[in-house]
Amino acid sequence: DEIRSIFSQIIHASPKDIAIVPSTGFAMSLVAHNLFRNVSYRASRRSKNDRNDPPNKLKVLILQDEMASEVYAWQEFRDQIEFVIVPHPQSDSGWTKLILQCLENENITVCCVPQVHWSDGSYIDLKLVGHYCKLHNVTLVVDGTQSVGVMPMNVDEIQCDVLACSVHKWLLGPHGMSLVYI
Repeated sequence: DEIRSIFSQIIHASPKDIAIVPSTGFAMSLVAHNLFRNVSYRASRRSKNDRNDPPNKLKVLILQDEMASEVYAWQEFRDQIEFVIVPHPQSDSGWTKLILQCLENENITVCCVPQVHWSDGSYIDLKLVGHYCKLHNVTLVVDGTQSVGVMPMNVDEIQCDVLACSVHKWLLGPHGMSLVYI
């Protein structure tokens, strides 16, 4: 209860919305299983124009060269999903602009992104991404492992559906534990 309470203060959430799991990869797998095994979820995410047609693959947005926990969880459902991979930015405009362009053009179902890209520390403006996702009924899943504890994180402001965070980085906790806001 104390861990949930402290983490909820860091991310501006309620302790009752926090779960403790073994890893961020485990948390992401839970999210994928809950989303893609839920037939009503899949049906609700289809565009109005194709509801009478055979089911389309749902689209999951991830970043190029992203941490394995944000990729492997979705692979079990590869027959039901299509990955939309945002390429590394080639200009100073950064990831956020590219993510928003993909969200606008690709009919994304799930946007699975970090606040900071694990390989180079590039920042993603989750407030902008979250605002778009909320307006367009896109499920926003955030891996906060690289940033929570050292950068501000407010789940109400970013409007995410899920935030998973391994505690062995900036939260200075032991390996083998992740905190999840749902």
